[in-house]
Amino acid sequence: MKPKLPIMYFYAFLISFFSGTAISCSDDEADAGYLSGKFRLDIATVRIENTTPVLALDSKDTLRATSISDFSFTQKDGQRVLVNHSPDEGSGIVIHSVSDILTSRIFTAKLDTLPSDPVKIQSVWTGGGYLNVILYMNYYSKKHIFGLYRSAESPNDLYLSHDKQGDSEGYPVRVYMSFYLNGLQKSSNDSTSFSVTIPTSSGDENYDFVFL
Repeated sequence: MKPKLPIMYFYAFLISFFSGTAISCSDDEADAGYLSGKFRLDIATVRIENTTPVLALDSKDTLRATSISDFSFTQKDGQRVLVNHSPDEGSGIVIHSVSDILTSRIFTAKLDTLPSDPVKIQSVWTGGGYLNVILYMNYYSKKHIFGLYRSAESPNDLYLSHDKQGDSEGYPVRVYMSFYLNGLQKSSNDSTSFSVTIPTSSGDENYDFVFL
């Protein structure tokens, strides 16, 4: 029987398919980047400027449009979102959609007690001060739980845990998530090296990163 984490760890990573915090996309959509023609899909960070939400891209550009606040997303500083946008006929932009993605931080736990249901990885990268992940999980009807963890002994060795909570075999759903990379130990040259392990059907996949 697979050991379970204390329930307090689970609350922070609950992905509800009814609240919109898990984003699924069709297979003809690309990663965070150009979709087709002038349309672009990007992951952005919500920033509040004088009570007005703007969207800071990892490229350092900022999307500003009065229509941003019309969309249903968490208008809180630091929330990560998926934004579909394109240039208008003038010099501005048109926002077509803004949706929350799972946004959280790194937690500490005993890594050998974490749920490790497999996923299919599409992309893993760093940007905007976050670890960003796009993956597929097999979803039928139950809520799935994700969390990024480290052990107290190895704070820069991270593990992405997935608990499908006994969900039956269903269909692949694409999920976007971002984890704030605070608290990692820096090396003597002020850079930060860390690794991420993700469970897949063919075993654990490991990714190494270095950033300033």
